[in-house]
Amino acid sequence: MDHAATVLLLTQDLPQVGVLLDLGHALAAGENVAEAVALLSSHGKLDYLHLNDNYRSWDDDMMVGAVHLVEYLELAYWLRRVDYKGWLTLDIFPYREDGVRAATECREWMEALFRAVDRVGMEEIATVIRTADATLASGMVRRALGV
Repeated sequence: MDHAATVLLLTQDLPQVGVLLDLGHALAAGENVAEAVALLSSHGKLDYLHLNDNYRSWDDDMMVGAVHLVEYLELAYWLRRVDYKGWLTLDIFPYREDGVRAATECREWMEALFRAVDRVGMEEIATVIRTADATLASGMVRRALGV
């Protein structure tokens, strides 16, 4: 399936079917992964996430945040906002890195991104989203990342 909306339409009459969202596939399809999380969660379909990163032209299975760090920060916010309690798993292929160290880095990045969301606060992030002000969003991302 190419997008979360397509999957949602195909499974809307199948309450027993949940969705595995592979971030690498979603990125390669040009999808906004945080939007996919929000959409699938709003319909009770998001069951599982495969975390990885890529350059959008191929599912490179790179480490979390290797390319799309800001999008991963947005993902962390939406996972908190929808109160996601499902699995966060890795789908990486660390052929140049030590596999254990790569997996550890991925876990540590996700934990750091959740801390960044908590540092800024859910309400402030929601307020910035409502304003649709790119300068406010840019400053907030910088503060969240501590730079």
